[in-house]
Amino acid sequence: MSKLENKERITFKYVWDSMRAILNLEKGVPHTFVQFLYNQDTATQRFLFKDRDSFVNPLKYIFISVAFYAFLFLYFIDVTGGLDERIRIEGLDPQAIIMFGNIFNKYYNLFMLFGVPFSAFFTYLFFKEKEWYYMEHLVLNLFVYGTLTFLSIPLLVFYFFGANAGNGMVMIAGTVYIVLSYKKIFAVDWITAIWKSLLINFLTITIYTPLILFGIAIYVGYALSVQ
Repeated sequence: MSKLENKERITFKYVWDSMRAILNLEKGVPHTFVQFLYNQDTATQRFLFKDRDSFVNPLKYIFISVAFYAFLFLYFIDVTGGLDERIRIEGLDPQAIIMFGNIFNKYYNLFMLFGVPFSAFFTYLFFKEKEWYYMEHLVLNLFVYGTLTFLSIPLLVFYFFGANAGNGMVMIAGTVYIVLSYKKIFAVDWITAIWKSLLINFLTITIYTPLILFGIAIYVGYALSVQ
């Protein structure tokens, strides 16, 4: 009998136990969400220096939140609204635009994750007084942005009133939550929390958005050239 045959078969109990581990109210996704929604400072201290087992893994946490958000966003929201009109008016290449949109939709969840390492770098840079390692900043930002992503899910309803309404609400809620989180986590005053949070957000978007768009454009250009 081979080693593979010695493995226990996957049953409903296996799947159920996996779901219970994720949804565990004491250390699963709901518990982690509540802690980083209301007690960002104590939750950060507990995870970094005391009791990591009481929280879900930060990478798993943000992957679940982003995957859920991306699914709902791409399923219910028309991201191509007005695209045909823009192609006609601006003389854009329809094939390139369609390919660009397909890549964006397919890897949307990964693009959302791409900015977190940049945010972590800037919190490491602007909050030196904590003397935390970069990887510790990365972990706390994974929790913060994972929680923010879950918070943004109910706000998707505003996209039915237009892209500007949806983007505006997500941006406002995100800014408020990030400012509040950084204030609690890094124990700074409101003025410092506001200007540093806004600067970090601006620098992160300014750097990673062009990189994503440039990378997609290079790929689309190459794919079209070899057809």
